[in-house]
Amino acid sequence: SHIAKNYDNLGQHKEAQIYWQKTLDAFSDNYSDHAPKITDYQIGFAESYLLVNENLQAEALGRDALEIIEQTYGETHYFVADALDVIAKAKSQNGDYEAADKIFRNSLQILENVHGKNYPGLLPTIYPMVSNLIRAGRTREAAKNFEKVLNIRINTYGEHSVYLIEPLTI
Repeated sequence: SHIAKNYDNLGQHKEAQIYWQKTLDAFSDNYSDHAPKITDYQIGFAESYLLVNENLQAEALGRDALEIIEQTYGETHYFVADALDVIAKAKSQNGDYEAADKIFRNSLQILENVHGKNYPGLLPTIYPMVSNLIRAGRTREAAKNFEKVLNIRINTYGEHSVYLIEPLTI
C-alpha cells in the first residue's frame, strides 16, 4: 500500500490502482475478506479512485469497508467516519450534493461524539463537506462550517499560528 500511495502522490494513478489491487489480492489470499485490516486498503484504493473521478468504484469500495467496520466495531465507531467520507466524496463528485451532505454530517457527528467538537481530526471531514456545500450553492452553510475549521485551528495551534493560513486557501 505504501507503493500505491507513492504512485498516487506522484499523480501516477493507474500504476497506483494496480498496486492497490495487488495489495487487496494479497490480503485476501492470506486473510478473510472480512478481516478489519482490509478496510484500510479498501479506503486507500477508494481514495485513489476519487483522484481520477472513478466515483462508482470508490463508492463501492467505501461501502464494502463500511459494512466490515460496522460489523466489527459498531455503527458509531470512529472508523465508520473514514468509510462514510469516501462514500460522501464519491456522491459529491457525482453531483449528488444532498446525499453527500447527509453522509458528511453523519460522519462528523460520529467524530464529534467520540473526540469532541474541537478535535483537529474533524478537519478531513469538514473540508470536503465545505466544498460540497459550495458546489451545492449553499454558501452560508459552507461559511458556517468554514468558521468551525478556523475555530478548531485556533483552539489547536493558537490565534497567531501560521497554521491558520491553510484554511484561508480553500
